[in-house]
Amino acid sequence: MLNIGVEPARERTAEDKAIIERTNHSIKNGFSQFVAGYTGDSLATRGKRVGQERLWPINRVQEMWHEWVATHWQQHPHEGLRSPFLPGLVLTPNQMYAAAVATEGAVPRPATPTRTANCCST
Repeated sequence: MLNIGVEPARERTAEDKAIIERTNHSIKNGFSQFVAGYTGDSLATRGKRVGQERLWPINRVQEMWHEWVATHWQQHPHEGLRSPFLPGLVLTPNQMYAAAVATEGAVPRPATPTRTANCCST
């Protein structure tokens, strides 16, 4: 429906999916540090004191994730996002989206198969 495809990558080869690996690293260092039991990159100590840590239900972690994405990730400049008009200007995801829409325009996409394409027009 959304025309999303899968691109295979070689196993254990970060170079094949460098953008994804960098994003995962940013999430680990940004969001994951606030989740109970976080021990950084240390696999040796991960999970050893789970009984002593505060644990959250998965729906609470999901709420925290949504809040972090909206208040931090989308508002934080990312080196890979550059203005099409001023290449030296590093943008936030929200700014990059606005620049792309200003340059190319936007076409509303249905959020579900039952919604029509003109549902989102104003």
